[in-house]
Amino acid sequence: KGSAVLRSNPKLGVIIMKVPKGRFADEFATEVAMEPWADYAEPNGYLYASYYSIPDDDDFGDHQWNLFATTMPFVWGGDFLSPSVTVAVIDTRVDVEHPDLMGQVDDLVDFTGSPYLPGEADYPHGTHVAGIIGAVTDNNSYMAGMNLGGITIMPLRGLKDDGYGSYEQIASAIQYAADNGADIINLSLG
Repeated sequence: KGSAVLRSNPKLGVIIMKVPKGRFADEFATEVAMEPWADYAEPNGYLYASYYSIPDDDDFGDHQWNLFATTMPFVWGGDFLSPSVTVAVIDTRVDVEHPDLMGQVDDLVDFTGSPYLPGEADYPHGTHVAGIIGAVTDNNSYMAGMNLGGITIMPLRGLKDDGYGSYEQIASAIQYAADNGADIINLSLG
């Protein structure tokens, strides 16, 4: 059928076959997998060495151990395209004027009815969560975020400054996020 064995590794039970001219590798692998002598077949893919990048943000080393736990330095060091993603952060106020969030944050929508003064959050949990997700990274300022350049934060205030909010406030914020284009909804609640 136009195929040939290129090499084999009997110890691993692997045979590398040439894909016939004019055929797709995944289609050919499906066909090979149906042969009685084959337990499994898949296209022979490639892996590459990982390297990582350590950002120069002030709080990264001592205070953001979680980003190492999620292997973000490998993501920052890779050649990845960041999709355009809108993340709704339903929490306390988000400081939409925070330097690490400038240009990354939509206007805040409040579901609590409590007064909001930009930059004066008594309970900064919302800003912290938004920063982990969307802060500008490697700008020698504040913290590093998981943002590769395509994240927009949709700050939805479902919790008052004391950190409490009603089921109705949270549910309304979720509904708003779903109706207004959020790709991801973050709820850091207990």
